[in-house]
Amino acid sequence: ANASLYDGHTAAAEGCILAHNLSGKRVFRVSAGMHPETLRVLRTMFAQTDLSLEIEPLGSCGRTSLNPLSQDTAALVVQSPNFYGCLEDIRFCADAAHTQGAVLLVICDPLTLSLIEAPGRLGADIVVGEAQVFGNYMSFGGPHLGYLTAAQAFLRKIPGRIVGETVDREGRQAYTLT
Repeated sequence: ANASLYDGHTAAAEGCILAHNLSGKRVFRVSAGMHPETLRVLRTMFAQTDLSLEIEPLGSCGRTSLNPLSQDTAALVVQSPNFYGCLEDIRFCADAAHTQGAVLLVICDPLTLSLIEAPGRLGADIVVGEAQVFGNYMSFGGPHLGYLTAAQAFLRKIPGRIVGETVDREGRQAYTLT
């Protein structure tokens, strides 16, 4: 996990870049149920690249209506609960992504995890979001606190610093940024 990203929206963009770096693929299937500001950040980040966004529509129930993914899909990106308050079927999304060799990136409000199962336990490979909801003091529009978590296999690929555990000269547990 890393919590040194600018905000939840840019954490989503960093998660997409991670998915691209892992797979080399350039297509991102993105739910229409994500926060509109997150979608704007993704469009801005991808504007001068050869990465592309394809929007997955919402069904009548307010959840993402998945079309079959193609082999060139780097990641399926969903938000749960989505912008409209609906819970996505994370297991179904994970199966759909993994079948085509893509990763599942879930945008998640961490406060909801007191009531719903963590996306990583349901098959998500990368989970990102905004952690300001834990009470970080807002001042002149900031600070926000973006977080990014990833499966153990991606540990050395996540952006930012990694905290390593070691012992000091006296054998006491110590942590260091690497």
